[in-house]
Amino acid sequence: MSQPPGIATPLHRHHNEAEAFYLLDGEITYVAGEETYELSAGWFMYLPRGLRSASGGTDRPASSHSLSRAVS
Repeated sequence: MSQPPGIATPLHRHHNEAEAFYLLDGEITYVAGEETYELSAGWFMYLPRGLRSASGGTDRPASSHSLSRAVS
C-alpha cells in the first residue's frame, strides 16, 4: 500500500477484523488507541479489533504491507 505525501487516514475503528502493517519506507505519524507514534521504515504495528487508529502523512511518500484478519 502506498500513502502519497500529505494524505492521512482519518480516525476509525475496525469492528470485525484485526489489522497489522509493516512500514517498508518513508515516515508516518500513527495514532493507535490513546498513543501517538512516529513510525519509520522497519516498524511493525498490530492493531487488535476495535482499537481506534489513524495515520497522518508527511511530506514524503510512505509504503507498507498491510494484513487484516476477520475476528469473530
